[in-house]
Amino acid sequence: MTTEHGAAPVQHSTVGRILERTARRSPSKVALTFGERRWSYAELDRGVGRVAAALLGLALAPGDRVAAYGKNSDAYLLLYLGCARAGLIHVPVNFNATGDELSYLLSQSGAAAVFSDPALSGNVDAVADGLASVIRGTLRDGPDQVDVL
Repeated sequence: MTTEHGAAPVQHSTVGRILERTARRSPSKVALTFGERRWSYAELDRGVGRVAAALLGLALAPGDRVAAYGKNSDAYLLLYLGCARAGLIHVPVNFNATGDELSYLLSQSGAAAVFSDPALSGNVDAVADGLASVIRGTLRDGPDQVDVL
């Protein structure tokens, strides 16, 4: 099928659908390498599905904002992709922000939840009183790398 100009039509795709399709076509190919860890497309797809389900299980609803406060990691990427799959809005927050700046960024973003690197969770705790009712959690880096939330 082509458009009137002879070009193929743009396929409606989302980040989540692209990952699902790639996982079906190339399940064992490496999708992500972070440090010593490697994720196949199938592993990444399953992990993203678990993160999306966990987020929705926290009473977050599609369209809610989820702040991510951490350094680059595979856990951070799983949160980003999990938000996309669940229909949530991922809000990246600079990991250098602290105190009033962090409080401002989190409150002005309208985030219903904030997930931080374990090493940064104290910064979130320090500003928690100034935030509205916000779900808080950490990006865990445990033995099950899919155990993000």
